[in-house]
Amino acid sequence: DDDCMKAAKRHHPATRVNSRDRELTVAATGRHNAGASGNPYSLSAPTQGHSMTMKAEGITGKYIRAVTDNVLRLQRFLESEGHDTDVRNIGPTQIREYLAHLTEVPRYEDHNLVKHREGTLSRTTINNYARGISSFWSWLCREEIIKENPFRRIRIPRPDTKAVEVFSEDQLRRLFGVIDPGTTIGARDRAILTLMLDTGIRDAECRNLTLENTNLDQMTIRIFGKGRIE
Repeated sequence: DDDCMKAAKRHHPATRVNSRDRELTVAATGRHNAGASGNPYSLSAPTQGHSMTMKAEGITGKYIRAVTDNVLRLQRFLESEGHDTDVRNIGPTQIREYLAHLTEVPRYEDHNLVKHREGTLSRTTINNYARGISSFWSWLCREEIIKENPFRRIRIPRPDTKAVEVFSEDQLRRLFGVIDPGTTIGARDRAILTLMLDTGIRDAECRNLTLENTNLDQMTIRIFGKGRIE
């Protein structure tokens, strides 16, 4: 879908944002984050406004930081290649060049705590990077900071498809065999393992489960997944 066209259709011609209003929007979203060049259209400038929008929409801080990091990672690449970082001048060619570059980036290259490992970034990681940047460009279109979304002409790489390994019956017997349900800790551990096996919830979802979200009479629980989806 063309986010820019949709945004334009939502505005009556009499109230459509003009060029001066758009400059004020960019200045407001940049919040003095225009960088050394002082250009409010520089790639890093609108990130604060984008982060504020996502926060207002209830997006988690972890995802917001990840998207911002992806945008800044793209900016560093463009600068290293001598490309323009003005969002109005970044097109499909520059983004495709960046996605191709990611296929050669070593794993954990930018990680402060994990040492570099053999191999390059996985397709899943590249997919996450690309989708984060794509959401940023969709926001630029909705705010009418740019006229056309270059991602309309870009096919985002598909993530890796991996079969999930499951426990065998023998492994489950041994796992439960080391638990003593007659003790407080053992009863707790058995309840946790049984809950995760029966529902398939993630470990973080299990850790964040509270009594408030547990109904023992109806044998139901309420969990919040990624993005605070209930």
